Amino acid sequence: MKDGRRNGKVILATFEESEEQLLQEVLAVFRNNLVIQKSEQLYAKEINFTGLSIWQSQRKVQANGNEIYLSRFEFDVLLFLAKYPRQVFTRKQIYEAVWDDIPVSVDAKVECMIYSIRKKLRAYTDRQYIQTVWGVGYTFDPAA
Repeated sequence: MKDGRRNGKVILATFEESEEQLLQEVLAVFRNNLVIQKSEQLYAKEINFTGLSIWQSQRKVQANGNEIYLSRFEFDVLLFLAKYPRQVFTRKQIYEAVWDDIPVSVDAKVECMIYSIRKKLRAYTDRQYIQTVWGVGYTFDPAA
């Protein structure tokens, strides 16, 4: 390999003809690794916390054995936060992780989803899984 530069997520490289086999082997490793990562993400086992189970591939949530019916965005917000327990996220970070559009009001949209998720969970559990971190955003605390 003569030249390798990294710019964000793009890697540029030039290979000599004699290195063609090496290039094919490197590409095969990348392809195989990408397929494995995607399938692991797609078919991830359930995420379990005390009284709460989330099945990513089925988009299903249970609290104390009762199925909770969440909208697409409610599920995506809950899943995003639950994947990173105790990590604090701003409203903007949550929005960017879940929505694809350009926001009119990030704060209002995220707050509305959090309120709705909490309300649905409260019907089946006393736990407050999603905690407000005043002045910053939200965190998922499985012990709360």
